[in-house]
Amino acid sequence: MNRLGQWYAKLFLLSLLGLFFFLGLKQPTLAEGYDTTILAIDVTGNEQVPIETILKAVTHVRLGEPWNAEQIQLDLRAIQELGYFSIVEAKDKPFLGGLKLVFKVKENPKFTGFKFEGLTKVKPEYLEKLFTQEKGKVINISKLMMDFAEARHRTQEETGYILAYRDHEIGVDGTITMNLTEVKLRKILVTGLTRTKEIVVRREITLKEGEVFNLLELRENFQQLARRQIFSGINPVIKSTDSSEWVDLVFEITESEQFGTLNFGLGYSPDEGKLLGNAQIGYNNLGGMARTGNFTLQMGEEITKIHLEYADPWFLPNRTSLRTRLFYNDEKNIEYEPESDKEGLIGQDDFTDLYDERRYGFELTMGRPVGRNSMLNASLSIQRVDIENWIDGQDLSGTGDVDYWNNSIGLSFVNDNRQFASGGTTVIGGSKNTVSSTFYGLLGGGFNYQTFTVETAQYYTPWQSGPTFALRLKGGYMTGDENDRPPMEGFRLGGVTTIRGYDDTIVRNDKLFLANLESRYYFKSVKGLAAVVFYDYGSVDFDDFYSSYGIGLRYTIPMLGNIRLDYAWNGEGDSPELHFFVGEMF
Repeated sequence: MNRLGQWYAKLFLLSLLGLFFFLGLKQPTLAEGYDTTILAIDVTGNEQVPIETILKAVTHVRLGEPWNAEQIQLDLRAIQELGYFSIVEAKDKPFLGGLKLVFKVKENPKFTGFKFEGLTKVKPEYLEKLFTQEKGKVINISKLMMDFAEARHRTQEETGYILAYRDHEIGVDGTITMNLTEVKLRKILVTGLTRTKEIVVRREITLKEGEVFNLLELRENFQQLARRQIFSGINPVIKSTDSSEWVDLVFEITESEQFGTLNFGLGYSPDEGKLLGNAQIGYNNLGGMARTGNFTLQMGEEITKIHLEYADPWFLPNRTSLRTRLFYNDEKNIEYEPESDKEGLIGQDDFTDLYDERRYGFELTMGRPVGRNSMLNASLSIQRVDIENWIDGQDLSGTGDVDYWNNSIGLSFVNDNRQFASGGTTVIGGSKNTVSSTFYGLLGGGFNYQTFTVETAQYYTPWQSGPTFALRLKGGYMTGDENDRPPMEGFRLGGVTTIRGYDDTIVRNDKLFLANLESRYYFKSVKGLAAVVFYDYGSVDFDDFYSSYGIGLRYTIPMLGNIRLDYAWNGEGDSPELHFFVGEMF
């Protein structure tokens, strides 16, 4: 053997000896001058661990076979891997003309308790409950490491923190000291942006570089970005570094092809032969800052609506939002049908009559966060209402004037924890809940009354490849008697946003109950396509209830958005009505 070969042989031997030392093993020895046949196997040094448990690990050495250091070494390692022993060694003794193989072990101390060092977020008392070591029993290192792996998984799922193992130490008193740390975030990177400024993404990220990383917080940051609905794809990627205690985070963003909107809709009532169309021009990312601007025009035989809207989700620091709207609504031949028990409301009993209504004004809404997923909004509305062709000879609540100001101040609380699919465009879980109150007359106007509404939208996907069930419940109430509020300010039902299968306004009154249930199935094979089955139900007086059911399709088209096509049958037995609109109902 040349010198290089000798050097490699020595290096291998030294490495093997080092491995034995690391495992706490000692090389098996062989007495000289005896037959090398192994005739018996024994264990010494164990006190609590049964000898049977140890011998079950001996699978390579067999009685009647000659001494084999390699096989003995494998069994030594197997005994060591049981986890109960700090030292494991093999020796031989003369026995009946052959040899007895003796495995000598030294048990670990009896377990007395844990100490956890290096943690800043995870509580030791929480972590200790995840380990299965029993006090008074021999410490099992293998079980300890398996427990740590399970505890790491549980901690990650329940608290969001990722634990990194440094080392452990077993004291002579049986105390196990675990030196751990929570993984920290080294860098946050954002890729894929072209039109959108990076600050739009970063301001929604509450994770901080250099601080402890939390998976639950990451998931919430993803959902918050998805709720902005300006990206077609959001993919947060956790990347390892050269240290197990640090990770990098990369947000891979895919910007939507629909950077603006050019929407249109169409509705038709076969019974009345009425056609209704709408168009919307907008941009959902003005200046690359997620600001939206929209111009909406809705026209039909008996309706004209013009809306101009601007919204900024970060008008001021700390997520202070701003929304402004100018509006003009002109509706003709609005049906009003009061109940017989409303005698005195406008001086008549049962009747049905038609009138024309024109509304125009200005709205301003500002919101501030009051939690991770909650917003408190305050709004101001200046609105002029002109009524024409009201019932001859009748006054509105004794005012003598059918033209009035209907100014208001509103407050609302919104909690939005909707969960989106990985792409960030489809709602698959969570809820959006809103409580609001609007006060009329505080800023002047013809009437003094209040409205209160409560709304919840729930989303549930019970099976991974199944449909998403969406439920909306909404209730409302108006205060004041007949002299405090005009009848045309009541809650409305009917049309594409409330109860499909009816005209836009079938009834209005001072109470509201509305329920919408949809089953949405998103096709995996055709991106952006979904089939819908729905049922709508509601009332504005809790006496007469209206319902409809139907089927629909949803399809996301670049530059147009989510196209909604619904075919609905109402509970009156009328001919089915087709609704063609943009955007989900809820």
